[in-house]
Amino acid sequence: MTGKVEIVNLALARLGDMLIQDLEEGSAAANQAKLFYEPSRRAVLRDFNWNFALKIDRLALLEDKPLDFNFAYALPADCLKAIRLRRRGARDYGEEDPGERFVLRSGTVCTDAKEAYLEYIRDVSDETEFDDKFIEAFSYKLAAELAAPLTGRFDLMNSFLNAYTVLVREAATLSARENRRILPENPYVEAR
Repeated sequence: MTGKVEIVNLALARLGDMLIQDLEEGSAAANQAKLFYEPSRRAVLRDFNWNFALKIDRLALLEDKPLDFNFAYALPADCLKAIRLRRRGARDYGEEDPGERFVLRSGTVCTDAKEAYLEYIRDVSDETEFDDKFIEAFSYKLAAELAAPLTGRFDLMNSFLNAYTVLVREAATLSARENRRILPENPYVEAR
């Protein structure tokens, strides 16, 4: 099972630093990890539409109406990044879903849609929900954040940020393969 300490230790191992037993142990590595863990986790979640963090929720209509839209809805409390408003009954496969135009303002979603379903990245803090590629990318992001304070080497920071960028691109490629639409069969192709 992967928890906070294991993820921090992955990052520290990449730095060649001492591993920790607990985030509260008071060592320099533990103190820096406590400082950077949560902001880095949220940043990695926002940097890519991770499948394990995707959620679609019906939004709660607010009474106050914005001046330039017909409706305002409350943004879900666990929303880190809004992806798109969806139409009722639209699926991830087979049907095109152009969604609805919207803007985010002070915790509200403003739109002309009468019924709003938001597809978004939720703030996942339970490490047991993280997928392996996320953990790998997160450990590189965390190593980049810890590099300067723990080693004083900014070149390591840049190196780990580059590795992180590559991992996020790989995750995008893997996700695209996993989310392929099944197209209707073409009788002309099948006849060959």
